[in-house]
Amino acid sequence: MWAYYEKWATRPRWLKRLTFFVAIPAWIGGAVLFVSGSLFSHQTLGLLLFAAFAFVAVMGVINSLGVNRSDQFSWFSAAIALCIVGIPIGFLALHKPTPAPQNATVYGCYVGDLAPPILLDEGGMHILQPEFPTIPFHLERHKTGIVLTADAPIQARAADGRYVYSFYEPGIGTFLNFFQEVNGRRYGVYDVDDLSGFSMLPRTLVSGEAPFIEYAKASSETCLSISG
Repeated sequence: MWAYYEKWATRPRWLKRLTFFVAIPAWIGGAVLFVSGSLFSHQTLGLLLFAAFAFVAVMGVINSLGVNRSDQFSWFSAAIALCIVGIPIGFLALHKPTPAPQNATVYGCYVGDLAPPILLDEGGMHILQPEFPTIPFHLERHKTGIVLTADAPIQARAADGRYVYSFYEPGIGTFLNFFQEVNGRRYGVYDVDDLSGFSMLPRTLVSGEAPFIEYAKASSETCLSISG
């Protein structure tokens, strides 16, 4: 600890001021965004706070390496720090992630063994189980592939040799992963042209069945005959 204080004492005044008036407020602001859960909804502000903190940190490293140990602020060091920090931050700020597919991409009827069929259309997600309400849905892109997100906390449980859907609390939604099988192995789907089926993990399993419910796209008449 004393070594840290001695090291801090040797820092130039301009670096101490940057730390107190830029780095520490930026760190506190970033922590508030993270703890409050609003970091991803305020990405631009988060990047700016990170850039400010990283700029001071890089300036400190440059000073430690002896590039600028004077008590005067060096624009040369600042330019180096801006390049080191600005290039990756600029890339993150300008890089636009691939948008999620439109819901219409997956409209249709999906059937699974021992589970109620699911109809996806402009009205929402219809789980064709008596008295089960229609719920909204949307598509998301995850690192594991494209995901069908039910905007309600649904679950499937084993009952009398079949799967029955219900809601659970607390919860805000459920992910159903689109997949494709290649040479006996399951992979996530990233191409909208391959969105032909998805899977769901049930809360309890039907005896002897796989640990997930597989849904495959079927003819619209299959769902219409049940819902009708």
